[in-house]
Amino acid sequence: MLFMSLSNFNGKLLSCKELALTLSLFYLPGIIMPPRLAGTEFNRPDFLAFILVTGLAEAGLVFYLVTHIGGRSLADYGIKKPRGRDILFGLLSWILVFPLLFLAALALYFAIQHLPEEAFSSALPPFRWSYTNYLLLPVLFLVCMVTGYNEELFYRAYLPVEFFRLGMPFPFAVFLPVLLFGSGHFYQGTAGFAAACLLGVYFTGVFRIAKNVNVPALAHGLYNFCVLLVSGIDFSRYLVEYPQFFSPP
Repeated sequence: MLFMSLSNFNGKLLSCKELALTLSLFYLPGIIMPPRLAGTEFNRPDFLAFILVTGLAEAGLVFYLVTHIGGRSLADYGIKKPRGRDILFGLLSWILVFPLLFLAALALYFAIQHLPEEAFSSALPPFRWSYTNYLLLPVLFLVCMVTGYNEELFYRAYLPVEFFRLGMPFPFAVFLPVLLFGSGHFYQGTAGFAAACLLGVYFTGVFRIAKNVNVPALAHGLYNFCVLLVSGIDFSRYLVEYPQFFSPP
């Protein structure tokens, strides 16, 4: 089936070039970042400015392509004016992210609890962000919301529609962007990739139900903000103080 869908790309070279260009530009910021992230970059104003500027530029690129090339319709991409119920749905979707991740983490814990300690440790992300500069909270919030909207606009709205227009079967067109979204988190290890893919599936479902990119964008941005807020807490000390809660039975 995938081979047949690839054969449909014949005669659509211009669209393929557009996709290749946009994918390259969306992954370019990660390429030009320092090769070894310390995890404390979000505490620096210059890094926040870099993420904000690139996020706005990438979102602007998608808006330009959708509105100026090929006679496309914003509604086909779920790009609509935000409504009150969209905000409520976005807030509810944001809240439901955490029990979803908790259940996934619980399932992983029970799956590996009887494995050797080395395997248990290797399942933990080798990298995590650490945010402690709370003077920059307003800027951080803005960055998180722009990033959430930017990624949802690209991975949930733009890419699936373009893949489907190129002749790719609907399931591939929807879930290939999920894998691409997850691949952007490989620097967080296998666990980071898996968590990102799980979030990608969840936000894809939210987008398909709402048919409005504002809903998953709000949930995604708030999720990023909350995760960074607690990222500066050193949870490892609780492993020492309360080992009975974290040790396999």
